[in-house]
Amino acid sequence: MLLGVTRRYEPETEQMLQGLGYRFYRIAAEGLIAGPHLAVHRNGPWFFLEHLATFRSAGEVARISADLSPKFAAIEAHKTNTLRPDLNGERADVW
Repeated sequence: MLLGVTRRYEPETEQMLQGLGYRFYRIAAEGLIAGPHLAVHRNGPWFFLEHLATFRSAGEVARISADLSPKFAAIEAHKTNTLRPDLNGERADVW
């Protein structure tokens, strides 16, 4: 399941999804990054909003990430929705 995250999900929602067997991966320039929460990730001026929630094993996700890595590297972040000057530290509630 692909999710666009604009603020951290409620802990109860994350716990429910995790209880159903979902694991969360942030979709970033470096690939699919495992994490315990669904939350906006900031890296310098860039905001990464997209996440994968999946039942797949960590090994399967690592293989998918490796296959997608060249495509992630080719994305020009300044042409995507990840640059959000309107969130430049003024809206700390989103992360």
